[in-house]
Amino acid sequence: MGTLMTTSSAIRIKYVSPVLQVLIGFSAFLSALVAADRLFHFYIAIFWQRLSRKRPEDYFKFKSLPSSNLKDHAAEFPMVVAQIPMFNEKAVCEQVRYLRWSHFSSAQ
Repeated sequence: MGTLMTTSSAIRIKYVSPVLQVLIGFSAFLSALVAADRLFHFYIAIFWQRLSRKRPEDYFKFKSLPSSNLKDHAAEFPMVVAQIPMFNEKAVCEQVRYLRWSHFSSAQ
């Protein structure tokens, strides 16, 4: 039994250990490579943002809502879905009673 233990220990030391060390070193190298890539892209994004000096107002053209009847311009605006919460619906339903619905219905 003692020779079997020393033989298996010798095999693990001679063959398994170097393979595991190479795999661990390769994994560490890949992890460092991914971290360096993320840092590189982060700093490039920050540098590009500072270099271009563009604000969101430059990308998007904002126009004010028409002051006339909104029903005529309804096709220009996206449809909105209101999701009713499921977790605390009793408390939400109690709060909904106190909303001013006339304010919301004028936009339809």
